[in-house]
Amino acid sequence: MNDKIRKWDKENSTYCRVLVMENGRELVGYSKKIGMEEKQDKTDVLTNWIVRDFEAGYLDKNTVNPKITRLKCADWYKRITKNPLEYELMFTLYYDTMEWHKTMYAEDKRLVEFLKKFYWLVRKNPTATTVRNSLYVTTRAEKTDPLSIERPRFMSIEDLNFYLSKLQNDGRFTPEQINHFYISYKEKYFTKR
Repeated sequence: MNDKIRKWDKENSTYCRVLVMENGRELVGYSKKIGMEEKQDKTDVLTNWIVRDFEAGYLDKNTVNPKITRLKCADWYKRITKNPLEYELMFTLYYDTMEWHKTMYAEDKRLVEFLKKFYWLVRKNPTATTVRNSLYVTTRAEKTDPLSIERPRFMSIEDLNFYLSKLQNDGRFTPEQINHFYISYKEKYFTKR
C-alpha cells in the first residue's frame, strides 16, 4: 500500500499532533500509520516528527512554501489509554518558543535538550537541511567511534556541548571518557594555534 494512502493508526500511535493554523484550520496527525511500526525509542519518534514538521514548513516561520498557511501553534499529545482512546496535552510549539502543559514531560532530558537545540537553531534562521542534519535521529549503525576526534564534526562549541549531553544521556560512556573526548576535541578543533 502506498504510504501516502495509508490511514493514521489512532489506537496504536504514541503521539498525536494538532497544527492550528491562523485561519482556524486544524491539521491532525498521528505518529503511526496502519501497517507501519514506530521506533522503539518514543523520544526519537517525537523529535524526528518535529524535525519533519519543520522541513515541511509548518514550524518554519520563514517558509516559502505557498501551500503552508501560517501557524498559530502546534499542540503535541501523548496517548495515555487505548480503551477508551485518550490523549493528554504535553506541550505546545510556536515559531519562536514553546509551552509545557504537563511538567512530567519536561523531565525527559533528551526531549528538553532537543527542544533547546531546536529553538537555538531556529533563531539562527537555518535551512531545513541544517535542522535535519543537526537533529534527526537515524537508527543506522554508527560508522565511526562516537568518541573519535579524527575528523571535525561540530561547527561550534554549542554543537559539541549538545553532542556531549546526548552522550551523557546515552549512558554508554563514563563521565571520564566523555570529559577526555571533550578536552581532546576542543583542543584539536577549537583552540587557536
